[in-house]
Amino acid sequence: MRALLVLVTSLWATEAAAQRLVAHDTLSRDTPSVVSCGFCGDEVIGVVFRELGGIGGLRPSDFPLRLSGVQVALAAARTDGTSCTAESVGGTVAVEVEVWAGSTPPSALPGADVTFGMPWPGEALVFASEAVPVELSTPTMDGSTLFNLQFNAFEPRDDANEPIVVAEGNTYLRVAVRLPRSGQNNPVCAAPLETPAGFPLRDDDGRIAPERSFLYAGGVGWLWNETARVNGDWAIRVEVAPMPVARDAGSADAGGADGGAGDAGSLDAGSADAGTLTPGGGCGCRAGRGAAGGGWLALLGLALALRRGR
Repeated sequence: MRALLVLVTSLWATEAAAQRLVAHDTLSRDTPSVVSCGFCGDEVIGVVFRELGGIGGLRPSDFPLRLSGVQVALAAARTDGTSCTAESVGGTVAVEVEVWAGSTPPSALPGADVTFGMPWPGEALVFASEAVPVELSTPTMDGSTLFNLQFNAFEPRDDANEPIVVAEGNTYLRVAVRLPRSGQNNPVCAAPLETPAGFPLRDDDGRIAPERSFLYAGGVGWLWNETARVNGDWAIRVEVAPMPVARDAGSADAGGADGGAGDAGSLDAGSADAGTLTPGGGCGCRAGRGAAGGGWLALLGLALALRRGR
């Protein structure tokens, strides 16, 4: 199903008491964030929104639900293969976004022959768009260490321009974002692969839980962030309005963003990230020193070396 979308403001007001933002990342004015430059155009980042600790996240009892919004943040950056620098000139890029739903949360990832645009086992397509406009996050000015964090929000609609309702019996939503190509090459992306027109943003305080954030690397396939040694969760969020059935006597959800403690034991040696960003004023972040190491792609070893031709 190719669906329509309705653009809304970057952070819109709550429409109803039952509506809530589900965020597996901790990106905010009070937490660090990172720009990850170890990607090429057409590669994919995504998040599986599911139950967290029995009480948080997206719960089976939340279904049926209305998918009232999706939020995505990407950054303008450049890389020379060893360093990653946020760029002050950003602009807007068109990004492909898909939302899938299923009844059994994924554990074993599909093979590399399953690509973007294809379901993981047991999933059904909820929403797809080939051109979601995303304004890139940038530094506040040339030479500044302040970084503007820009979440872009849109409201998915179906082919009849009606709100999208995900049926009872599903237990999770999987949002996948394919990075747009820029038409340019760089040392990270050996020809014919191109550098992306926008780079992923993530938090830098550990992953909220295993088997939540994931990526797709060309020639390798799907990887959980923990397998790729990515020390955080992608800047992708959903806003939902649970629609409990009549027999459900449970209490209404009070709303608010879901969060959790980061995985303190997880390590990310990737300097294919633009240095760790610590909080600045307002919605910005302050750019700091990059981590030492060879980037999360390098940590995958020979498999990625073969896939990249590096």
